Amino acid sequence: MDMGREPGRRRWWLSLLLLVVYLAAAGYSVAHHELWGDEIHSWNIAKASSGWRELLANTRYEGHPPAWYAILSAISRFTHRLSFLQAAGWAIGGGVVALVLLAAPFPPVVKALLPFGYYVWFEYGTLARNYALGVLLIFGACAVLLGRPFRGRIVVYYGLLTLASNTHLLALLLAGSLHLGWLLRIPVRGAAARRGVALQLLVGGLVMLPAACFIFPPADSGMNAGFWVRSWQAARQLDTIVRAPLRAFLPIPAWWRPDFWNTEFLVELGEGHGAVRMLIPFISLALVLGAFVCLRPVRASLLVFGANLLATCALAATFPLTTARYTGFIYIGFLVAYWLRCHEASGPTPATRIGQGRSGPPGRSGRSALGGHGVVVVLLVLQVAGGVFAVSRDARAAFSEAPRVGELIAEVPPGAELVTDVWTEDTVVAFTDRPLPCLGLDRSVAFLRWDTELEARTPTSYSVGLRSVFLRAGAASVYLVSSQSTRTIFEIDRAAEAAFTFTLVDRREGAIERWSNLYLYRVTARPVGHSSTRN
Repeated sequence: MDMGREPGRRRWWLSLLLLVVYLAAAGYSVAHHELWGDEIHSWNIAKASSGWRELLANTRYEGHPPAWYAILSAISRFTHRLSFLQAAGWAIGGGVVALVLLAAPFPPVVKALLPFGYYVWFEYGTLARNYALGVLLIFGACAVLLGRPFRGRIVVYYGLLTLASNTHLLALLLAGSLHLGWLLRIPVRGAAARRGVALQLLVGGLVMLPAACFIFPPADSGMNAGFWVRSWQAARQLDTIVRAPLRAFLPIPAWWRPDFWNTEFLVELGEGHGAVRMLIPFISLALVLGAFVCLRPVRASLLVFGANLLATCALAATFPLTTARYTGFIYIGFLVAYWLRCHEASGPTPATRIGQGRSGPPGRSGRSALGGHGVVVVLLVLQVAGGVFAVSRDARAAFSEAPRVGELIAEVPPGAELVTDVWTEDTVVAFTDRPLPCLGLDRSVAFLRWDTELEARTPTSYSVGLRSVFLRAGAASVYLVSSQSTRTIFEIDRAAEAAFTFTLVDRREGAIERWSNLYLYRVTARPVGHSSTRN
C-alpha cells in the first residue's frame, strides 16, 4: 500500500519543487520590471478612494469590475509603497501556477512547460493587472468542479464564478463559457433534470449580472457608446479578429524592436512583406482548427473553447483586441477547455463523464483522449520562447521610465512653476505621492478619471492650460514634466506649437512601453517669428 502511494508523493514533491522554481523566476522578473501607466493608474484609483462606495463610483469609468481594485484598496490602507502592488501580482501569479501543478490533470510535460510561457510568466505573472486575478479564479473554479467532491462544492463554485466575472470583461466571457461547459456534463433525462439545468443556467446568469452592470460605463464616461461608434472602423475590427488567434497562440514578440511589447513577430513581418500578411489569416485558422482537433474527444471542451472564442471575437467587433493581455484570454480559454479534456482522459466513472457522446470503458476513453496532446506541447514550447525573451529583455531594459519621474522633478529650480499633463499625472502621483497641477484640468488630481469633460478638453489641453498657468502665476516660464515628446504634443494640440516654445531640459528615454518615456521642458510664451524646439 505504501508502494502504491509512492508515485503520488513523488509527483507532489516534484510539483512543489516546480512551484518554488516558478516563484523564484517570477520574483526575479517582478523585481526587474518597472511599473507603467495602467498598472499605476489602477493603484491611484484604489489609493484615492476613501471607501467602498467611492471606489465603485470611480471604477465605473474604467470599464472594469471592482475585484482587483478592492484588493489594491485594502493594500493601500496600510502602505503606499508600490512594491506591495507588485507583490500582490506575484502572489496571484504563484496561485495560478499552484493550481496548475497541484490540481490540473495535465500531462507532466505540460505542467513543466506551462508556468514559464509568455502569458503565465510575463503578461499575467510579471505585470500587476487585474487579468491574472481572473485567471486564478477561473482555474480555481475548474479545480473545484473537477476535483475531489466536498460538502458545499457548488456554493464555492458559484462564489468563484462571481469573483472571476468581477475581474474583467474577458474573464466574464470565459466564466460564462465555463459554466455552459459544466452544464453540458449534467445528464438531462426527464422534465426534472431539464428544470434543474435551466435553474443552474439562471443562477449562473444572476451571479454574473453584477459584473455586467459594473462594466457598463456611466453616461458621462469618455468611453460611452458614442466613443465606440466614432472610433469604429470595419476594416480595422476585422483585421484584429483575424489576427487574434495568432497573437493568442504564438505570442512571440518582434525581437528586433526595442519596444517589443504588444507586438507579434509574424504580424510585424506582415507590415513590410505582403506575402507574410496574406498568410496570417490561414495561420490563425490553422491554429483554431488545431485547437478544436485537440479538444475533439470531449464535447464540453469544444463548447468552452468555442463559446469563449466566439464571444471574444464578437467583442472584438467593437473593442479592438490589439494587445497581448486581451488576446491572451483566447489562450486561457483553451487551457480551461484542455483541463476538461484531460479530466475526461483520466478515466472518470460514467456518472462524472463530461459531455461524452457514448459511454465506453474508462481506459479506452483515456487512451483516445490523450492522443494529440503533442500539439499542446509544441504550442507551449513556443510560449516558453516568448516568455523567456520578454522576461530577459525586461530585465535588461527599462519597461517604463515612470519610476524616474522624481529625478526630473528634482531638477526644477526652487519656486519655479511646475505642471504636468493628463498623460503623466498618474505617474507623478504614484511615484511622488503628491499630485501636480494638470494641464487640461486646471487643478491637481489624485488620479485621472476619463469622463466626457476631460475627453473634450484634451485636444487643447496644452495651449489652453499653459495660457491659464501663465495668467495665474505671472511667471516668465513654466516647467512641464510629461511623457510626451514635443512631436506628440504638437500633434495633440497644434495651437501649442504656435503659442509656446518648449525647451528640453532633460529626458529619460528607451522604455520598452513606448508611451512611458519622460521629458522635462521649460516652456515660455513664444514671440512672433520664434521657432519652437522639437525632440
